[in-house]
This record gives sequence, C-alpha cells and structure tokens, in this order.
Amino acid sequence: MRWLTMALCILLVALGMSLSVPFVALAKDSEMRASDSQYSTAGGIVSHKRDSEQRDSAADYQYAATEGESAADSQYADNSPPKPPPEPSKVLPADSRAGNTNSGRSVSQGTIGVGPVVPAEDFPAYSQVVDNSSPGRFIAPGWDTHTSNPYDHGEDYCVAKPSERGESARYKVKIPATDVYSVYAWWPADEANNAAVRFAVRATSGIKRTKVDQRKDGGLWVKLGEYEMESGDRYAVRISSASRKEGRVVADAVAVVRGTLSDPPSEGYEGTTSSGTTRTPSITRSQGERLVSVARSHIGTRYVHSPPSLCEAHRSEDCSCLTMLVFSEAGMLLADDPIMQWSEGRGVTESDLRPGDLVFFKERGHDKPITHVGIYSGNGNLVHASKYFGRVVESKMSHMRGYYGAKRL
Repeated sequence: MRWLTMALCILLVALGMSLSVPFVALAKDSEMRASDSQYSTAGGIVSHKRDSEQRDSAADYQYAATEGESAADSQYADNSPPKPPPEPSKVLPADSRAGNTNSGRSVSQGTIGVGPVVPAEDFPAYSQVVDNSSPGRFIAPGWDTHTSNPYDHGEDYCVAKPSERGESARYKVKIPATDVYSVYAWWPADEANNAAVRFAVRATSGIKRTKVDQRKDGGLWVKLGEYEMESGDRYAVRISSASRKEGRVVADAVAVVRGTLSDPPSEGYEGTTSSGTTRTPSITRSQGERLVSVARSHIGTRYVHSPPSLCEAHRSEDCSCLTMLVFSEAGMLLADDPIMQWSEGRGVTESDLRPGDLVFFKERGHDKPITHVGIYSGNGNLVHASKYFGRVVESKMSHMRGYYGAKRL
C-alpha cells in the first residue's frame, strides 16, 4: 500500500510539472513580447527625439547662417598660413580697438591716462574709394538702385530688403601692401534704413564684422575700424542684407586709408557715371558733418597740454585746444578749457548723438571735474586729442572712462 501511495504521488508530481511548462513558456513569451513592445516604444521616443533634435539642429544651423555666415561668405574663407602681427608702430594698441568701459581696464584713453605714444606714419599715403557705381568693383545681385537721397555718395546707391538668405553687396578694393588700414563707409541716413547693418572686412587674421545703425550718421565717412589687410586686389568688404531688424539695408560707398593717423578722403567725389561722363557732385553738408571733416584734418597732431604750452593748430594740441580750433573755423568761439566748454550749447542724450557734438568725460569720477572732451564723428567714434596716444586720433569713445554728457552748439 505504501509503495502504491508513493507511486501515485510521483505520478501526480510528474503530471503537474508537465502541465506547468507551457504556462511558463507562455508567460515568458508574454514577458518578451511586453519587453519588445516597451523597447519599441522607447525606441520610438528616442527616434522621435532624435528627429526633433535633427530638425532643431537644422533650424539652428539656418539661424546661425542667417546671423553669421551664408553661402556667399565662402569667398572670404581664409586657409592661408597665419600672418605675423603688424609692427607696433603701424597700428593703435589692440585695446584701443577691441574692448569697452566694462572690460576692467584701469587706464582711460583720454587725458589722464598715459599709453604707448603712436609715432608718425612714414609710409606713402594711400586711399581708395569704391562707390556702388565704380565699374568692375561693386556687385550686389538682387539689390535695387535708388537716387532719391541728396546725401548719397556719387550719383546713386543700392538698397535691399532684410532677408534670411539675401545676397551680400561686395566691394573690390586694391591693397598696395600688407599693412594696417582704416576702413570707412558712407550711406545716406534715413529713418527707413536698418538699425543693425552688418559689414564684414577681410583681414589677414580672418573676417572681422561690425554693425552700424544706418538710420543716422549718414552723409559722411563713418569709420568702421582698423584692420591689417593683405596686399592684393579682391572683394574685401561686404555688406550683408541678412538682418533681424526692420528697414532697408543700404550699400553706397566704402573707403580704405593706409594707416591709423590719416583722415578719410575728401568728401568731394569725382566719379564716372553709368553713361561714361564724369561729374563732381556738390553735397550740402550739415554744420556737424563739416566740423567732423575739419576735426579729422587734425588727426596725427602731437598732443601737448595747454596751458602752459601754446595751443597751435596742427603742431601742438590738447583736447580742448582741438575743439576750440575746430569750432573757431565755424565761427564759434570756445575757451581752451573743457570745463568752460561744457557751459556752451544745449545738452543732448547719448542715444541722440550726432556728428559734430561735443562729448565730455569725467575720467577720475563723476564727483570730479571734467577732464576730457572730443568731437563725435559717428558710429560711437570720437575725434580727440589723446594724452594716452600722444596724438589727435579717431577712436571709440567707449575707451574713455566716465562719460559725463554731450552738448550741441
């Protein structure tokens, strides 16, 4: 009986095990299917995320191209070996061209600071003007030509609507020798113009970009900056029509001047029209723009404090001597003292500065007397007699500490 019972138990156990195998297999199969489904779902999320990232990346690239490089910029690619830096005597110190008042720099480039004196430039003078009507030196596919503004350079100018992928206007300039050049631009100011127009200059160290507000500072040469440029004859300056701001982009004229202590070309322009005839337009200039032109004729003059030394035009000038001399040519008498000059004219805000305005600085602090004055020349630039540079220069007013205010006479 016992053996019979044991045999029956063994039989039942074997039967139970045989029945459980399909259920285990079924459970494992269900688990695997669930796992596959979960992986598939996760894979779908990953795939969707990757697709989204790829779309975002493409959009980012398109935006980057819009704000930075476009296909038209390929001609500016510079794969040549790096060039040695320019000789110190040929260029203003680097911090005079790149920086701002918040950079922590302790020396102001006006009256109280002493820096590396810029020596006189002893190379042959050179300048070139390229207008939108210069044969073989200007291309602007898709841009329109306008002649409706009396402050344009030459006989007309080109305009383009801001767009994401618009063509650039390009200027071909001849650089006689690898050296430092001051680059200027001219446009007719108009409220319908763009407030953030991007210029690009091909320098030996790569493409250098800067933005200008073409709603103002028009009708005169506006300094873009100073760049070491390689010798040759190439399309080295361009204006991009890509902008996120409203308003038309203007391409009129550019000028390159060798060195940093030479003023831009005379505003009188002799050019060849599309019909082949030559004309010299007479442009009515505002008083402020004439003051800038006179002030620039003093660039390179030695800085000498007066008094006690004499204030002598083109020989020895300090900041208030320069402004006194320039305004005297317009029939306005100023004292050779920046504090006394502050009492003249009417105040203007920094955002409303116009070429020809007097700009004042308290470099030792706002609770101290005025120490420096210069003449605003557009695009944030100032023509001033700088103790820091030891000469009359045109440089960014942001490199002077303690902006105090401006006056318009």
